[in-house]
Parts: sequence; C-alpha cells; structure tokens
Amino acid sequence: MSATAICRAELRSGWRRFARSVGRRPLATAVMGTLALLMVLVGVRIIAFVAMRPEQFPDEGYGTILLLLFVLLLLRSAGITQRHALRAREVDLHLTQPVATRSVMLGQFGAVALGATALVALGVALSLMVRWGAGIPLVIPTVFWTLLALFALLAPLCGFLFSVLGNLQPMSRKLRYLATLAPLLMLLMYLASYAHAAPALVQQVSAAALLLLLGYLWLAEGLYLDAVAAQRLATGTTLKWRVMELRWLRRLVGQRVAAVARKEITSAIRERDFLTATLSTLSISAILLFWYYQTGIPGEEVGDLAPHHYYPGLLALALYMAALLQCTLVGAALLGIEGRRLWVLKGLPVDSRTVMQGKGLGLLLLALPGIVLVWLPLPLAAHFPWQVTLFFGEIAIALMLANAGLGLWAGAAFASFDEHDRGNPDVLTQFMLIGASAFMSALLALLPAAVMLMYDLPDGTRYGLGLVAGALFAFCGYGIYRLGVRSAADAYRTIWIDSYGA
Repeated sequence: MSATAICRAELRSGWRRFARSVGRRPLATAVMGTLALLMVLVGVRIIAFVAMRPEQFPDEGYGTILLLLFVLLLLRSAGITQRHALRAREVDLHLTQPVATRSVMLGQFGAVALGATALVALGVALSLMVRWGAGIPLVIPTVFWTLLALFALLAPLCGFLFSVLGNLQPMSRKLRYLATLAPLLMLLMYLASYAHAAPALVQQVSAAALLLLLGYLWLAEGLYLDAVAAQRLATGTTLKWRVMELRWLRRLVGQRVAAVARKEITSAIRERDFLTATLSTLSISAILLFWYYQTGIPGEEVGDLAPHHYYPGLLALALYMAALLQCTLVGAALLGIEGRRLWVLKGLPVDSRTVMQGKGLGLLLLALPGIVLVWLPLPLAAHFPWQVTLFFGEIAIALMLANAGLGLWAGAAFASFDEHDRGNPDVLTQFMLIGASAFMSALLALLPAAVMLMYDLPDGTRYGLGLVAGALFAFCGYGIYRLGVRSAADAYRTIWIDSYGA
C-alpha cells in the first residue's frame, strides 16, 4: 500500500507540473502537438519505406525499432531516476516516515515505469492514427506487440537499476555492481536488434530477463538506500589539472570571463546531465560509423537522396543533433542548475555581460570535442573529398555557435530553479527549443549546401563557392551567438530572488 501511495503521489506531481506548463503556454502546446504529429508522420513513412525494400535493407526490421525504443527509454528512465528517485528532497521525506525502504524504492520505480508505459502507449496511438489517416501501407506483425510490451517494461527497469548502481560509492563498488548488469543490457540490445529474425526465441529470453531483473530490483533495497545516501554525502572534487586553469584563455578574453568559463567547465564535468549529453553525442558518431560499415553506399536513391548524398545527409543530421544536445539543451540549464548559488554569483562585482560571456565560452569549450568527434570520423572513413570535409567543418562551427546562443538565451529567459528538473526548462519549452533549433540549423546548413550542389559548375569552382558560403554562414552563426549572449545578459539582470522555485 505504501509503494502504491508513493507511486500515485509521484505521478500526480508530474502531472501537475505538466498541466502547469501547458496552462502557461497554450499556443506553444498546440504548435508542439502539430510538430509531434509531423514527426510521427515522417517516422512512419521512413519505416514503411524500409519495410517495402527488404532487398535494399536486408538486415533491418522491426527489431531496429525495438532497439531504438529500448535505448531511448533506458536513458530517459535513468535520468528521471537520477532526478526524482535519488536526488529529490521528497525521497528524504519518504525515508524518514515509518515506511520500508523497499516500498519507497518500488513506489519510485512504479512512477518511472508507468510514465514510460504511458509515453509508449501515446506514441503507438499517434502512429496508428497517422498510418490510418495518411493511408500508409504498413503491415505490423502480431508478434511485434508482445515484444513491444516486453521491451517497454524492460527499458525502465534497466534504466532504474542502472541509475541506482551508477550512484554507489566508492568507485570500486559501483563498477562491481555495474559489471553484473552490463552483460544483461548488452544481451537485451542484441536481442532487440534481431527480434524480427527470431521473434519466438527473443520473446522467451526477454521474458526470462524481465523476471531476473525484477528479482534483482526486489533485492536491491540496501543498494537503493546507499545510492540515496551517496547523493547527500557527495561533495565532488575540484580538478587540479594545469590545463583546467585556462591561463592561455586569460590573455584572449580577460581574467573574469576566463574565471567564469573555468567554473562552468569544472561544474559541468561533475554533472551527470552533461556526461549523459556527451555520451549521447559520442554514440551518434559510433552509430554513423556502424551504419556506414554495415550498409555501405546505397545502390539506388533513398527517398529524394541520390546515393552519393546519403551519408552527407546523415552527417548533417548528426551535426544538428550533436549541436542540439551539447549546446542548446545543456545551455538551457546553465542558469537554473546554479540554484541558490546564482544569488552568490549575482552578488559579485561582475556585470551580466561578463557572466554570460564566460558561461557561453565554457559551453563552447565543452561542446567542441563532441562536435569534432561527430564531424571527422565519417568523412575520413567514407573518403569524402577534402573540400567537402572542410565544408562540413564550417557547418559544424555555424551550428555549434548558433545553438549555443539559442541555449544561453533560453537558459536566462526561461530559467527554471525546480530542483526536480536540475535546471532544465519544462517539457514544452524544451520542445520549442528543439523546433527552433531545427529551423535555424536547417537554414544554416541547407543554404550553403545548395551552393555546394551546383553541379552545372566545374568542381573546383563549385567547391570554392561552397566553402565561401560555408564560411559566411559560420559568421552568421557567430552573429546569432553574440545576439544570444546579449539577450541572455539582459534576461540575467531581471532574475531576482523571487524567481527561485518558479
């Protein structure tokens, strides 16, 4: 009964936060709902396109959908567990009551699992509605629904356990327990990817894994309590590396801006949200390379893309996703994550422009390695012409700067000090940022790409004009970044103590 009450309270709290954000931005809700339908339509059309061409995609099937669903839900569940089931102050309140620790843990897990299940159900309903409304010829095997239900339960369970085990201290204990979970995670991802090849076997093994993990969760009562305690006792460490002192940067931007940038870098490295964004960015690069070595160059047109445009198109999409993760979404939390420390920063004799310049510089320095690791590996592996590789470098710079400016502005204009969300804006604001980032990134990438694709010109002239256009749009990205810093500084000056908790 206690676990049920805790689960119900968590779900009600989440629903109230969502309803409050919807009530404040009804127009944005309608726009985001429309964009969600369009994204579902595009996704269903892509799935139908692949399903109708088994000779072109022999290794793809609904197992790929299950794999993506499993990974995304696992990451989402791990993040929610980190914020709501381990760090939230309400957990301390539950644990001080005459309630068993296992009941608290199961109640928190129930809220995570039911939230993930509701999200999957909503996605399925929208997909079926879009398929019926658009008349898309997509046949869904009956066994897919059973596998979908299994992996929709396995993903939040694995994410919850992964977050709990990942917060244990010391490091040796953390690694020891994670080593017990990692083989099972790898097995489940392998089974999900090839579920369409042997659905009966995958069904049986997944059901057995579900029972095993439920038993693991039942016995993890002490581990959950230790993970919560580790969150309260952890103080973090200050990096003493000479490179982190950023002495070379002081000569370029001044001591105050460099000091704020150094503080941002050292703080971000301690934050698991930043580490999650970095790992997600690196996984994008790994997926690109895996896809290239797995499928090679397509033998025919893929939709509207010619075969030699297939991987450049994927690389452009990957650069947008990397800039979104590393710059826009991380930047949107830079002020909110400060919490009460922000008022100490505002009390220092440092003007708002200097603060935002330092935060923006720290954001760019943190994002640069991930962006480079998305940009370079695929062109080198696929032997792009050096002019094309350099062109994508210019596009990467433009997207990184523009998305950093957008993130800084959003972080100051929509600063959230809700401790549950670790400084992240509400869901609707994040969706608005994703849409704005997509529109802005499309303009910055497609317009210079149109110059690069002028095939009626000689290759040398075409490449030269494309590089010039890429450089011009990189300067446009820098202009957006400067505008974002200035707007963020103006919004920063209007944040006062009554904003805390808003």
